[in-house]
Amino acid sequence: MQDFQLSIIDEPYTTSDGNGYRQTALLRSNEKHHNARKEIRLGYISAIELYRLIKEEKPIKLDSVFIDDFDLHQYRINEKLDIKKGIVLHDFTVTNSFLVSSSDIDFTYAVFEGAEACFDNTVFVAPKINFANAHFRTENVSFSYCHFKVQRTDFSYSFFKGNSLSFKNAVFIDGVKDFRYIDVEKANINFVNTDFGHGDVFFINAQFGTGDVSFKVATFGDGAKDFHYARFFGSDVSFERCRFGNGLIDF
Repeated sequence: MQDFQLSIIDEPYTTSDGNGYRQTALLRSNEKHHNARKEIRLGYISAIELYRLIKEEKPIKLDSVFIDDFDLHQYRINEKLDIKKGIVLHDFTVTNSFLVSSSDIDFTYAVFEGAEACFDNTVFVAPKINFANAHFRTENVSFSYCHFKVQRTDFSYSFFKGNSLSFKNAVFIDGVKDFRYIDVEKANINFVNTDFGHGDVFFINAQFGTGDVSFKVATFGDGAKDFHYARFFGSDVSFERCRFGNGLIDF
């Protein structure tokens, strides 16, 4: 991570919701503010521990944690599963947290079940975050206020069954954002004030379903904005006060 220096220290950490962790992730900012460096303390949980919870089919509700090297592709290899086997994640919520990897953060073919899949106010740091072919069967899905510090974001061919899908106030750094062939059944879709950064944004052949869709005051940087063959079945679709930057705009 370029913004922070990471140390995993052998000190217990208890989150505000009472969950305890054996180790603490200490993040120190590389930039000084008023001659002091910002520090963030989070509970540390390894991907191996998460894999155990997934295998035991337990709900995963995490807040204020640091997770490194989460990779469902590697989980399938470890468990000798087919590379495209759906992995069920029960009530998977990771909020106010950091997910960091030197390779891809991989949620491909994940099957989210339960009341919600929530990543609000979480920072993703990796070359790529990959939700391709994920199935969200939860009532609500939220990536609100997330920071995607990745070179490529991939939600292609993902499916959303529930009532709401939100990327409100999410921030993407420069790079490709791929939402090709997403299939949203009925959810209200919220990209209000989303900052897509520079780079190509693809919603080619996206199916936006019967819910309302809002890109109100969203910002697209320089690069292609491609909604070719996208279909909107709802009665209210808004791109009010969007900023589209330079580059191809195709509807």
